[in-house]
Amino acid sequence: MSERDGISLAREIRKKGDETMVIYTSSTTEYAMDAFGIHALGYLLKPVEYAELKKTLDMTKTLYDARSQKYIHIMGDEGPQKVPVMDITYVENIGRNVRYNLRSGREIEAGRRNGTFEEVVAPLADEII
Repeated sequence: MSERDGISLAREIRKKGDETMVIYTSSTTEYAMDAFGIHALGYLLKPVEYAELKKTLDMTKTLYDARSQKYIHIMGDEGPQKVPVMDITYVENIGRNVRYNLRSGREIEAGRRNGTFEEVVAPLADEII
């Protein structure tokens, strides 16, 4: 497996969209301009000071909370449900059913009705890595 640096990884992530929030920590300023070029939210120098880390994480949380949520509509065993995509941690194929596992620990099981597992979860492809 080839080694990859943080800048090239972030460039690859950016190809999928610009919503992922990236913060770098480094012992050198050598890559700071590259980080700026991929729109990183922060570039913290090691050793990282607590106050600077807290400020950067607080700003990240504020931006995260302000962005619009995307939803998926699931016809689960308990009826139709509108679920924020960001709340889905993973999806399982269970026989002819699909199980959506949420951050809260809750599970929603839904019949696939028609189509393959890949077709059912296709709307999530750009949202879940």
